[in-house]
Parts: sequence; C-alpha cells; structure tokens
Amino acid sequence: MKVYLETSFISACVTTRLDASSVHRKRESLEWWQSERPKHDLMVSDEVLIELGNPAYPSRSDALAFIRQVPVLAVNWEE
Repeated sequence: MKVYLETSFISACVTTRLDASSVHRKRESLEWWQSERPKHDLMVSDEVLIELGNPAYPSRSDALAFIRQVPVLAVNWEE
C-alpha cells in the first residue's frame, strides 16, 4: 500500500517541543514509523520538501534528514 507523508506527520516525528500533546504525537508517530513503515511504499511531495526546507522551519535539518530516503511523488498537473 502507498502512503503519502505530509508535513505535519514529519514535524511530529522530529519535534523538540515538550508539551504533553507534542510528546504524545511524537511517540505515536515514531511508533507508526517503526512498525508500519516497512509494510508500505512511502512518498512525499515537492510541497512537503519546500515546507520542511524553509529556513524559518525550526527543525529543518532533522526533518529533511528524517525523510532523506523517502521517494518524492511525481505530480502531473496535466491529468
């Protein structure tokens, strides 16, 4: 099964926030990443890379490294 990873999932995985909600989302997201990732064909889009690569994004390096090996979905706007 193919799974598209969007920015909020990746952000949850690399957050450094310590509030209870962020810690919970990070734990749940990383658990999914460990248990389910091998069962799926993962992909991201150029838009996700642009959002995570923004210099103002606080965890830019960690987020981009986290998805370094995830293929980028080819978008064909003409279809």
